[in-house]
Amino acid sequence: MPWQTKATQSRDAAAADVYKRQAKIGDPLGKKIYLESLSEVSGLDVELIKQETSRMKSGGQEEAEKLLLAFRRRLDGNLKAKDYLKAENDIQGTLEALQKRRGAEIPEPYLLTDYLRDLKETPPSLKTGFEELDDLVRIPQGAVTVIAGRPRHGKTTMMINLLLRMSKLYPDRRFYFYSYELPKNKIATMIIMALAKIVFDGKGTPNFDLYENYLKAPAGIKGIDQAVHQYDDLTSSGRLYIIDRPLNESDLKQIIIKTSDRKNTGAVFIDYLQKIPLSNVSAQRYVEVKQASEALRQAAVSCNIPIITGAQLGRTAIPPNASKELRRPRLENLRESGDIEQDASLVLAVFNEDAERQDSGSPSTKADKTGRIELHVLKNRLGKTSGSCSFLFKGETFSIEDDPKDERY
Repeated sequence: MPWQTKATQSRDAAAADVYKRQAKIGDPLGKKIYLESLSEVSGLDVELIKQETSRMKSGGQEEAEKLLLAFRRRLDGNLKAKDYLKAENDIQGTLEALQKRRGAEIPEPYLLTDYLRDLKETPPSLKTGFEELDDLVRIPQGAVTVIAGRPRHGKTTMMINLLLRMSKLYPDRRFYFYSYELPKNKIATMIIMALAKIVFDGKGTPNFDLYENYLKAPAGIKGIDQAVHQYDDLTSSGRLYIIDRPLNESDLKQIIIKTSDRKNTGAVFIDYLQKIPLSNVSAQRYVEVKQASEALRQAAVSCNIPIITGAQLGRTAIPPNASKELRRPRLENLRESGDIEQDASLVLAVFNEDAERQDSGSPSTKADKTGRIELHVLKNRLGKTSGSCSFLFKGETFSIEDDPKDERY
């Protein structure tokens, strides 16, 4: 091409020569050894060599552009003649032709050196910052963790507190919080409240409203001002991102992949799974949930990062003569559990006894108020598959603390 520099022409010639030489090697292991040897001699990265030779194998950009230009001319002519069947056939034929030019990648052997390199480059599973919970589980890399809960049981509060504790444990990493339920200014207020842990004497006015009023006109309350500075440090340093855009599952996956990497990303939080809008809406709800769940799994695997998503729990139907005892969450309570459970490596269920008594109509007295929530391990693909712990729960400040009187269930 006339606009190519001599350096570009030389690079293309070298890539073409490498492609011709490795094409003569039929054995995948032989190809791999050849490219690695070439990398050592030339000082070039193996992946860069692969990209250049792959471009040669596909026929090059110029050939693909010629194919697309011819296709556009045929398509325009068909549409003007209102011959939609020919247009449809042209589209299908061109897609198949492009696919053939791209070619299928021949699988390479996964050698011990590859395995050891991946082990070295993959960060270990993450701690949560909660002492009892860390005795039970770790947050896995390259996988989806589900924080499941019934409405008002505290799954969003649990995710916010996990985010804050993990950001403190891993000060060199970035954390993302995608909210599909609340606008980002409300999430920011909840984070500041969880950091400050101060309860106003509001005489009936919600503590949340009193915080927002105070933040509009600060009056020197040390604990809140410190929390505001902590929030400012997290966000201004680029370590915390709060996103409330209604991204569909496809756009969410692409943005996660573009903004995340295994070295710098701590975790991606999504509140919550069943609220993610879809690019292809289905009449069947389980298909929609499967789309969203699979998109998150692919993003986690592609970037080798932890994705922590909230999910709604339903209730198992209770027979008329059954005991009125409160039912702890089970894996089958996870709505559309077949797909979410399959894609998740770790499922933790939040249980709030006070909220459950209110919602189920169970008798409740002041003495029943526990001020605690439980977290149950419903699934753990890489560790203990059962167990639970409890936490002190302060709903007025959206804060969760380790329970000094924790008893395992």
